[in-house]
Amino acid sequence: MVPLARMLAAAGVLIAATAAAAEPLTWEALAGMVRAGARDEAVLASVRRDGIAFDLTFERLRDLRAAGRTHAFLHLLVRAAVDRRRVAEGEAAPPPALPPDTGVEAPRLIPDPLPRGGPPLDRRACLPMDWRPPRDPNAATALAVASAEVAAAASTGAAGMGTVATSHRIAAWQVLRAAGLHAAACAVAREALLHWSTPIEYACGLLAIEESRASAECPLADPALPARVDLSTLPSNAVATHLFVVGSDLLSSGRGAALGREMLRAVPPDSAWRASALRRVAADLLATRQYRTATRLLVEALERARAAGDQATADRTLLDLGRIAFENDLFDTAVHYYAKIDPRSPVWPRSAYERGWASLMAGHPGRALGAALTLRRLGLATMDAYPDLGLLRAVAYVNACMYPEARAAAEEALRTVRGLEAALAAFAPAMDSAEAPFDPAAAIDALPAIEREAAGLVASWRNARREAALLRDAAAARPGAEAVQAPLAEHEARLGAAVATALVGELRRLREAVFWTRARLLELSVDIDSEQRERLAVQVLDLDEERFRTARETLLAELPALARKGVSSAEVVAYAEIRAPDAVLEESDIAALRYSGLPSDAIEEVRARFVRKPGPPPVTVDPAGIDTRILWDFAGEFWSDELNGVRVDLPDRCGM
Repeated sequence: MVPLARMLAAAGVLIAATAAAAEPLTWEALAGMVRAGARDEAVLASVRRDGIAFDLTFERLRDLRAAGRTHAFLHLLVRAAVDRRRVAEGEAAPPPALPPDTGVEAPRLIPDPLPRGGPPLDRRACLPMDWRPPRDPNAATALAVASAEVAAAASTGAAGMGTVATSHRIAAWQVLRAAGLHAAACAVAREALLHWSTPIEYACGLLAIEESRASAECPLADPALPARVDLSTLPSNAVATHLFVVGSDLLSSGRGAALGREMLRAVPPDSAWRASALRRVAADLLATRQYRTATRLLVEALERARAAGDQATADRTLLDLGRIAFENDLFDTAVHYYAKIDPRSPVWPRSAYERGWASLMAGHPGRALGAALTLRRLGLATMDAYPDLGLLRAVAYVNACMYPEARAAAEEALRTVRGLEAALAAFAPAMDSAEAPFDPAAAIDALPAIEREAAGLVASWRNARREAALLRDAAAARPGAEAVQAPLAEHEARLGAAVATALVGELRRLREAVFWTRARLLELSVDIDSEQRERLAVQVLDLDEERFRTARETLLAELPALARKGVSSAEVVAYAEIRAPDAVLEESDIAALRYSGLPSDAIEEVRARFVRKPGPPPVTVDPAGIDTRILWDFAGEFWSDELNGVRVDLPDRCGM
């Protein structure tokens, strides 16, 4: 019988050995295994089991290659390190099952046909009867008037006069908005929607919210409260606004996605909100990869936006259609949609970046490089905006067998990745734990591009902070200002929480993009160093040159012989088509044929068929980025309609 003490000691040794074995491999340990002649399978098993405690770099991969390890081993090593990292972070779990996209619409929750509503609301009816707004109010005057109106709303509301109270709040909203205090105006309008009792009061607050959204983010305090309003009781000019505003907020807040989608789909076709409503529904469906239904909605949204002259919505819809095509491997279709986006649009830089990847996947590395270099020349390709743009350039060069250029692009991309990793390290606690402190302003200062997707929200939050500070100063000097200050403080807090959530999400996506970019760069470096690939490219190049040289020489040798036999012009052209259909002739060849005795009309037919015509000069830059058509150092002038067609002329070292 084994003593208990010995069992505990053995267990301790086993635990210690297990803990030691679980420590990640250092570079020295892995290099030692390689020097000792460990088999590839043993090295890879250790990496998969324990992970690595160092960064795989181009230099270390070169060292392993110099030690005799094969390119296949290096590929497997990079993949093993990636897979081990996914397991360590809990990313190996399968994604949740997505609902099948049948293309069939869900049952309607909104009455069909849609109620028209009551008589239209005159917005002046929402204001107090004796209301006289101040002319050209400054911030101080607007605050004084708005504070008095909000105080009046509180007193009349307490007395049971809800309609009068709403009118005072709408008056306060109007004067604050006229003074440019948009965040404070939104806060007051939100208060109006929390205290309504009749459909007219609700419509007044809703229309104020709608107008405020033209200048700032102004979400409803609780979209679930007005979601069940009887549409037939609303004024006719508030029905579409109700469906769009409440439906949008139900979707974005997660308080009722199904009802929100149905409300947005029910927006009338003649409404100005129709295109935006359909696009929001489609964006929600794209999150679950319901591409068929989303595409149908986006096509209609694009038609509505163009008919209404809403270029901003049209451009965003084209971006969504391009992404759907890309996700379904329709890369040429994706390029088609991306290229239709106006270069003046806020989403154009993103579309140019995605167009570059789509062009590369479609087999057009020159156009992919053109998109990348355009972003760089316009100063839009910051490292935190597109961390894998350098990877795009490197892959494009590899596809053209331009290995030195690919190596330089990959090394530059790796330097970018290292800089991003250092910048992201400061915000790792906030990305890993919701309880960790997070400063949105510091994150934006360090990585400005993370606010790109939430630019409107961030701008509204900054504006709310500025107005809140202004009101705090005013409240200290003017009694009664707290009536406006309180709802604004609550609105600022909500915006701040939304900004923090959005930015932390962007940081996490950026961190993931940086990791995968590093992994792909390391795998690409293995391909760049492959001598077999370079030799294959040279062989293909030689074979293709021989084929074209033979076809050309065949025509130049045999066509003059036809002239000596008296063959007709039509027979000359037919013979050339059959004998050497792939031949490519130069103008100098045609000049030589003119002395062969061939009829002039036959020579012109041969010239039209076999001489490659120089098309219109494309908008190009050379591989080093030197512009050959556009003067990039412009002072506000450039050919914006040509930016979507920029491409790079690559000398194809792999052959035709």
